[in-house]
This record gives sequence, structure tokens and C-alpha cells, in this order.
Amino acid sequence: MKQSAVIYARQSSGSDDYSESVAVQIANCRKLARQQNIEILEIISDLNVSGKTYPAGWENLAIADRAFQNWAANNSSGKMFRNGLGKVMKLLDHINCIIVDDMTRLYRPLSRSYLENAVNQSLIEHNVKIMQVKGGTLDLALFDQQLITMLKNQINDEQIAKQRQRSMEVFRKLRDNGIMPTGITAFALNYDRVSKHYTVDKEKSVVIKFIFDRIKARQPYSNIVKSINERWKHYFNGCFWNKTLYEIARKPIYAGYQFDSRGQLIPNLQGEAIISLEDFLDVQAIMREKSLQFAVHNCNTPRQTRHWLPLSGRLYCGNCGSKLVVVIEKNKISYRCRKGLLLNDPECRSSRIAMYCTKPHITGLLDAIQVVIGNALIAHKSRKDFPHLLKAYLENSFTQDEYEMLLRESDLKIKVYQEKILISSCNGNIELERKCVLRQTGFSINRLTRLRKKIVSENF
Repeated sequence: MKQSAVIYARQSSGSDDYSESVAVQIANCRKLARQQNIEILEIISDLNVSGKTYPAGWENLAIADRAFQNWAANNSSGKMFRNGLGKVMKLLDHINCIIVDDMTRLYRPLSRSYLENAVNQSLIEHNVKIMQVKGGTLDLALFDQQLITMLKNQINDEQIAKQRQRSMEVFRKLRDNGIMPTGITAFALNYDRVSKHYTVDKEKSVVIKFIFDRIKARQPYSNIVKSINERWKHYFNGCFWNKTLYEIARKPIYAGYQFDSRGQLIPNLQGEAIISLEDFLDVQAIMREKSLQFAVHNCNTPRQTRHWLPLSGRLYCGNCGSKLVVVIEKNKISYRCRKGLLLNDPECRSSRIAMYCTKPHITGLLDAIQVVIGNALIAHKSRKDFPHLLKAYLENSFTQDEYEMLLRESDLKIKVYQEKILISSCNGNIELERKCVLRQTGFSINRLTRLRKKIVSENF
């Protein structure tokens, strides 16, 4: 009988490991599968994530893993789970083996973490072997192979830690001597990795000078961004954003300087400057001043977390697909397509809808998602706090933590279209018609009420 397998590839963007690109890993695994006459059911990968993270769906075990939680708290990437590996774990009943470039693609050991033993035990229970392009086949049900694998993983982890420490020391010396050790990635600068120097793109450098000149002239950021999109949009992928403006304005490399390991400005020795150091420092002072003024006007202190909204990051423009952002006008909260505003696109500008609505026969977006929240709530009937959640659902009084938990369960993604809103959840699609997408409009409150009553009556 022909064996079946999934190919799993992973690449980390951090310093905890080095690996071939995902494309190379998959090509290597395909070749091995052909040689062994193995049927490939699926090819799964995870990008830019550490091998010390858990498969998605193993959240409860990860929460109980103190060693992992301590590591995650100090991990700058913020990624704690791998969706790809989670899919692999769900397919164990249907495969005979997992094909990887090497064992470290599945996981990397973390001292006192449960991850290694948990993954190994799952593979043993489902009688799934590991086929490595670099290392041969592993049957973890055999004690000697399991023991050898654990020892190799521990040795590799210690070697990587030592190598990382040596690399950090070398990088620190280079940085303190005016060299960017990891290279230079900046708009209008072309970096040569062989010579370790950069050259200035004369045409694009005009944009850099424009940005610093306009900020020094205290023009509003929105005006600067709009002007750049009108004159130099072809230099950027789709659109020039406010975020790009801030990133450019804060890069000392444009003045021929960089930060050393102690955070002090020192001259960079890898290329010429586009602006003067004086201009750079003046712009930093102006941006700090504007940041303080902005915080005061919005009732926030500097770096304070802004008001939380349950739909932030989950709404998308139906025209261009970009995420909608929050705007507050006359104390009314609504979402709109920022990209459409910057590019003056009428189709994108119509993707705008109110969070709340006070008109008598229509309701806002927050009330509209209660239908999807109700579907997610069904999965929590066995929870001890279910009566409280049901009461909060009926009264629309969820806390932030409760909203986040239920939104995760529903996998909520909303796209704002010209004629309707499509709310997609793990329990199916619910379409809510609307007449137009102006901020004053909303959804039929009668239809929403009927849907909510149907959920309650059928499931609770």
C-alpha cells in the first residue's frame, strides 16, 4: 500500500535558527517523496516563526507551560502559535509520515518546555514517522531513536546559543565602529552586501529632502502624505502611508549617522548623507512636539494605549482589500479606508460605516456582529461562566477580554462592499443588506433582532 505524507516547511526570521528558504525546503522534500514513492496529501508551511512555538489549537497546553510563557514574554516577534503545524497535527490520522528538511523544522527544544515531548507523543500515538531530507527516517516509537533525537536536539540548541552570543558580540563591535552589521534597508539607498556600502538614488532622494523640508516647515503630516502620493506614488507599492513617513523621518542614516549599541548617534562610514544632521535633529524635535500635542488633544498621555474597539484590525475595504481604520468625527466613531482617502479613490472612500447609529430603524456595526458572536457562543455551552456570557450577549455588555475570546472563536473577518456587508465566521456566512455606506447609515435592526432570537431559541 502506498504511503501518504504531508510536507512541512518552516523558516524563522529571528536569530534562534538558520534554515534554507521555504521554497528550497519544499523542493527537497518533494524530491525525497518521489524517491520513496510517497503520495503527498498536502504541503504546509509556517513563515517567520520560531521552532519553539506551539501548534495552533494547543493553546491550553501552552498556557500551562511556564518555560514557554517566560520565553514568549521575551520574544520580540509576539508569535506564539503556528497555524501550519496546527494543520499538520490535525492530519495525523490520515498520513503515515511527515516529510521535513530536518527535524528542527518541526520544533526546537526549549529547556523545561512541554513542546518536544507533546509533539513526539502525538506522532507515536498516531504511528506517524518523520522523514528527514537531512538525517533519514525517524520512528519515535523506538526508544533508541527517540533518545538519540532528544540528545541531538539538546546539543544543537546549546551550539546555537553559543553561536548567537558570539554573533551578538561581533555585531556590537561593528555597530560601535560606524557599520550597520545587518545591512541597510532604506528608501532611496541602494545597499551592496559585498562592499558593505550604499549609494544614493538621486531621483528618489528628492522625496527624502521633500519630507524633511516639509516637516521643518511644520506642514501637517496628512498634507505631506497627500503631496507625495500625487507626485511620487510610482516609487511606492500601491500607496505612500503615514507610517512610511514616520519611518523615513526617524532614520538617521539619511544624515549619515546611526545609533551605536548604547543608543548614541555616531557617524556612519558606509555612504554619503542626503540631509544635514542639523535638519535631522530639528525634525526629531518637531515630531516629539507634535506627538505631545496629539496626545493632549486625544486625552492620552504619551505612549498610552488608545481606546480598545473589538473590530479593529478585522474590517477590510471591499474595493482594494486594505484594512479599515478608525476615525472620530464630532464624537462619532466610524471606520473608513485610509488608502482610498490618500489616493482619492471614490470607490474606496465609500467603504465607510458607523460603529454605532442612533437612528430609529437602523443599527451600527457593533450591534450587527452580535449575530456572529452568538454563533461563537454556542461552542461555550459547557463553560462554567456560560450563564454570564449569555447574559452579556443578550444585554450587549461584553468586556474586552470576552469580546476578544469570542471573536477569536468566530474567526471574524468583515469586508465592506458597495451593496452589502458579508460577515464571515467559522459557522458560515451571514449577509446583511444595506442601502448605502455613508457613516450615518447602518443595518436593519429588525432583521438583526430576528437572527439573534433564532440563535437563542435554537441553541440555548
